[in-house]
This record gives sequence, structure tokens and C-alpha cells, in this order.
Amino acid sequence: MRSFTFLLIFSFSSFFAQKQVPFVGRLTYEVTSCDSILKDKLPASKMFVYSNDTLIRIENNSSVVGVQTLIKHLNLNKSYLLINSPIGKIALQSNQLTQATDSLNYSFIKKRGTKKFAGLKAKKLVVRVKKINTDFDFYYIEKINGRYLNNFSSFPGLPVLYYLTTPEGIFKYELKEIDYHLPAKDLFGIPSEYKKMSFDAFINEIEALQNKESGPK
Repeated sequence: MRSFTFLLIFSFSSFFAQKQVPFVGRLTYEVTSCDSILKDKLPASKMFVYSNDTLIRIENNSSVVGVQTLIKHLNLNKSYLLINSPIGKIALQSNQLTQATDSLNYSFIKKRGTKKFAGLKAKKLVVRVKKINTDFDFYYIEKINGRYLNNFSSFPGLPVLYYLTTPEGIFKYELKEIDYHLPAKDLFGIPSEYKKMSFDAFINEIEALQNKESGPK
């Protein structure tokens, strides 16, 4: 059950101490499967990242886990994951799940080479994904901090082309659009129909429900 919950945490980082410009607006990423067999079963999806430079909202809509939304306070490092679960709509307090673990999962070397993504010039990194011992070409925008995503706090900027490994395979994330308009304030609030719950309390309630359903007939 815990492994299932970790799959809900998508994409998502702590502050990287560097003089970079604040980002206010929306980032739109295209998410595609790198498995040629799964591409037909898992069509491309979108990930939206909204920021007012204090709060971020990350929306991920995929055929694997459905719609998932993360709302995070960047300075306080507090976050809630909005999920539709068997016990109802839950705002899962996911602070412990969004701590940066990039140094454990990745190592990287800066390389020569640039490409443009959404009209912005990005620099190249050769990144080793440690769990599969494989290298990938990542690209990042140096002037924007990596804290607007998760898992990349030690990176020298915002990843605009990167890869994530999951039980369903390897997925590529590529920045397709950047919008500098201030997002609506309501985007960063937790809807009233969602019940706030800690991770441990959520697991306990899910396990209790499963035990009840599998009990004596």
C-alpha cells in the first residue's frame, strides 16, 4: 500500500541556493512513455506547474494514476497531495514524501550543448539514474530555479527535458509552453470537499477498509 502511495508523488524539489530569477506563471510539460510498446496504451499527457513564487500547484493527468494535484509552500516546505481515494477526497499531508532525494537518485555532469524549449535556451546535463544505472541527456534553464519541480533540488536550474523511472516504465517530461501571467489565487487553496489527513492516518484508514472488505462473509 505504501508503494502505491509513493507513485502518487510525481513530480516535484527543495530550494537550490543560487541567484536565479523568481518564476511566476505556468509551465506546461508533455509527458510521454519511452517504451515503444506502451506508447499506444499510454498516450501523451500534460503536467501543469503553477507558481506565484511562494506556492506551487502541480497538476498531473495520466492514464496510469488519473488526476493528481500537489500544492506546496516553497519556503515552509509544506505540501498537500489532493487525491480521490476509496475513503473519499483527501488532502494528504505529504511533507515527508516531497523531501529532496535527488542526490540519492541522480548524479550529473555538465556538458556542452544547448537546445531551445518553449523559446528558451537550455543547457545540457548527462544524468545518471542510479536505480537503473543508465545515463540520459537532460536539459535545464539556468536562470530559473529547480525548486519549482520535485526531485531535482541539487540541479543547477529548472529541468525542461528530463526522465523519471516508475514501475510502469520510463517517462520523458518536456517543457512545451511557459506563461508568465500570475495564476489565480484560488489555484493554491485546498477545496472544502477535501479532508486534510496525515500520511500515516491515511494508510491506517485504507488498511482498515481493506481488512473490513476481506473479512468473514
